[in-house]
Amino acid sequence: MARQKFFVEPWLHVGDDSRKGLVRERRGDTEQPENKGANMHRRYDRNHIPIELLRTLVAIEAEGSFTKAGTVLGLTQSAISAQVRRFEQLVGGDVFVKSGGGLSLTPLGASIAQYARRILQINDQILSRPGAQSSERLVRIGISTTLASVLLLPMHHKCRASDKVHQVQFRCDDSVALSKAIEGGYLDIAVLFLSQGQTLEVLDEWLEPLVWACSPNLLVSPNERIPYISWLNNPVDDIAVAALERAGRHYLVSFASPDFNARMIAAEGGLGYTLLPERAVTGGLKIARESFLPKLPPVRIGVAVGPDFNRHAARDLVRAAIEVTRPEEPFRLVVDRTVDAPIPVARSPQLAQWR
Repeated sequence: MARQKFFVEPWLHVGDDSRKGLVRERRGDTEQPENKGANMHRRYDRNHIPIELLRTLVAIEAEGSFTKAGTVLGLTQSAISAQVRRFEQLVGGDVFVKSGGGLSLTPLGASIAQYARRILQINDQILSRPGAQSSERLVRIGISTTLASVLLLPMHHKCRASDKVHQVQFRCDDSVALSKAIEGGYLDIAVLFLSQGQTLEVLDEWLEPLVWACSPNLLVSPNERIPYISWLNNPVDDIAVAALERAGRHYLVSFASPDFNARMIAAEGGLGYTLLPERAVTGGLKIARESFLPKLPPVRIGVAVGPDFNRHAARDLVRAAIEVTRPEEPFRLVVDRTVDAPIPVARSPQLAQWR
């Protein structure tokens, strides 16, 4: 007897109650109840939410857009959109709403996100236990884009030389995005600018001089308005504006972009002044020492780790990241919370006024 073949009608979607539990036999038009055991192979059903959908929800919440979440997760925007639609079908409502040029959670989404973060933490803890996957454990390290030119390659070489057990993945982004990624569990270690109100677990932090930087060809007279290259919605931008206004200096935003490379191109092209940590002034820029530029406070930079990251198991990587990141003289450190034996810390009386 020939084996019977069944097919699900192409327009029949999981969750479509009007056709639930029905399949059509190819030999004839009689509809028969679906075999209950066939449900076991379905990727999505109403009783199980796949872990990747929860991770996508949390990523969009942290990044504020489908595109940025896709970059973090290695997925296309269309794939992210499809996952969100599937998730909303499973939970029975919208989880995101457009807000201020981005996305924010609906009340339903906010409620679900609390559970999603807890589930993801448990999932990641299970996978991080010894022997869970392969002998190589992935460690994700984020570096502030501002410091990438001086830290990325040295850190890559130092991590490879210091730890043969872990696989290392690097990500460069602005400090606000890195902070969200650490809190959301998408990074294990991050080198970033620190600001008030953060709840990150910081292993080591210090103060670094912040300087005005510009093209060697930029000429501005003391009576002109200061052309400023803006870092939109960023704490460093707030420092620049506050310093200019405190000094009573007139300025104009000659260029504005959230993209670090675009700002550096503008600065090297002579469009204006920008702010950088002193050791990050490289390439076609110089430290601007014009007397009409206001003095700047130093910035807090540090090494933070994720809440579920086993820093003791990866202690060699942690120490390598701190040793490469830790500035040399004349920069001074403020605190040191490295794992196990501490590395000597230098302190600066010149920077004490900013503590």
